[in-house]
Amino acid sequence: GKKEGENYICKIIEMFESIDGELFFRAQWYYRAKDTVIKDLGHLIEPKRVFFSEVQDDNPLDCLVEKLNIARLQLTVDFDAKKEQIPPCDYYCDTLYLLPYTSFVKLPLENKEAGSETSSTISSDNEVNCKSEVNSKPANTLNSVENKEPEIKLLDLYSGCGAMSTGLCQGGILSGSNIVTRWAVDMNKDACKSLKLNHPKTE
Repeated sequence: GKKEGENYICKIIEMFESIDGELFFRAQWYYRAKDTVIKDLGHLIEPKRVFFSEVQDDNPLDCLVEKLNIARLQLTVDFDAKKEQIPPCDYYCDTLYLLPYTSFVKLPLENKEAGSETSSTISSDNEVNCKSEVNSKPANTLNSVENKEPEIKLLDLYSGCGAMSTGLCQGGILSGSNIVTRWAVDMNKDACKSLKLNHPKTE
């Protein structure tokens, strides 16, 4: 990170040695709220909450600083219920941040047996300061898959006839999220009537 700034956080994917003998690791990055599209409103997000990403790159091994414990939680809109799920950890993560689309989706489940661990660390160097997770265990809530995913309510602004809502709901199904359009706003009365026909439960 920047001088006097916070270290970056990553998950170590692999470690390797270059042909000239230098040691490197491949990192998959976590983002703090302030480093996402949320930016200046990042202070509204719980400081221990980070967002996983699909961004990966290679870095010198000697920029690693320390190991972290990052808990993976099930996504829920009930913050009080979420607080009860958070085990002792340095950070927790329940959302995947898609940088190219500046959007957030449900964190996919890890394909590993309960109790298994992934090795990762934290790092620092003038160019790359990064933290990475260690012993990143799914929280107990992820050990058993629920029959029905919790409902994520959607507010569609400038909704038109509801095509965007339909796309988001269908896309949510593919990512394992139960997104439901509950409210919609548009200046065009005819568009609102059409949306009501397409989404009868939307207000």
